[in-house]
Amino acid sequence: MKTKINVHGVRCYGYHGCMRQEEIIGTWFTANVEVTYNFLKSAETDDLSDTLDYSLVAQIVQEEVAKRSKLIEQVALRIFKRIEEIEGVEGLKLELFKEQPPIDGRVESVSVSIES
Repeated sequence: MKTKINVHGVRCYGYHGCMRQEEIIGTWFTANVEVTYNFLKSAETDDLSDTLDYSLVAQIVQEEVAKRSKLIEQVALRIFKRIEEIEGVEGLKLELFKEQPPIDGRVESVSVSIES
């Protein structure tokens, strides 16, 4: 049986992009994280120490979005690698959205996805 913990809508402000205005103005980024993690023990014990602390997942997203990069791909990879290192993580899917990118036309967001 596969069990998953989902942390959706982690929203952070960041200054990522290749254009000078992105470095100055910044924009919002949102992450959805799906972690394959065996939480059956914690479901029985009702003890946080027996499961994945999803506040740690949100914290990792916030810390990595705070570090400036030109490419959203690099930010996503940093987030992915750090979450993947958490003990007990068996699989991971990350989608990172950049809201209202400065490109021609009205674009709500762009995103990158990484999955193991």
